[in-house]
Amino acid sequence: VVFSFLADWGLTTYMNRKLAADPDYYFKRTGNFLLLKAALVVVYIVITSLLAFFSGIREWEMLFLLLAVQVLNAFFFFNRAIITAKQWFGPDAWFSVLDKAMMLLLCGSFLLLPVLGQLSLPVFLWIQLISTGTAFLATAVFLRIRRTGFHFYKEPGFYMQLLKQA
Repeated sequence: VVFSFLADWGLTTYMNRKLAADPDYYFKRTGNFLLLKAALVVVYIVITSLLAFFSGIREWEMLFLLLAVQVLNAFFFFNRAIITAKQWFGPDAWFSVLDKAMMLLLCGSFLLLPVLGQLSLPVFLWIQLISTGTAFLATAVFLRIRRTGFHFYKEPGFYMQLLKQA
């Protein structure tokens, strides 16, 4: 969790600000933001996995669950940044509580209904993965319905410029 900043480097906040300020220029480059985000996520996964390996971590299932949650969270916030840049604040308010509401319902079910089993750390991570994944898919579907696609623009030095400014 500590290294989750590697998956973003402030890119999401920067993108949100730039999309809102100059939509004509930056919405043509949302695919470039997405590619850079994906590259940062890969760097995050590799560095975290290497650090875990050299630290002697043996619970790989929990590490991969945590990494999956962090990656989905990164892309969930990325999608929400696009939604707020388009000034769709009503849907964004619903998306902001969707994953948390699901967590409360699912974890509460395990706590209040003992027939479901005991709430353990792996079960909690699976619940969080399901909640975050559902919220991410909801934002992706919403963007698709609103015809907000990811556009790519070839521009030399654009990625380095993004990283420096973000």
